[in-house]
Amino acid sequence: MKHRIIVLGLVIAASATACVSNPKASLIAFAWPSYLPSDDDGFPSAGDKCHAIKRSVGQLVDASGANRRVIGCPGNAVSSAARGIVENYNGVIMGEIDGLTLISVPVD
Repeated sequence: MKHRIIVLGLVIAASATACVSNPKASLIAFAWPSYLPSDDDGFPSAGDKCHAIKRSVGQLVDASGANRRVIGCPGNAVSSAARGIVENYNGVIMGEIDGLTLISVPVD
């Protein structure tokens, strides 16, 4: 019985190691938070990962000022999508919430 427990422990440890060494094995599908409705099909272009947050959300938009728009990008602030918005659209990182990085950008 003692050998079976050790073998079972080794199998569990090996499985956990495989998940850590293979990032795709540990990915969870991202779901856009329903309380942050988007205004578009993608920002800056349809099909892009980031989305403009609807102005009716209120406090998020009010905090950024009338001449800025809030963009949400899946992932953290160093993700390629968030970095692209910051670098190409003069974005300012506002914070992260529920898997989204919120970025304010100037309105044209």
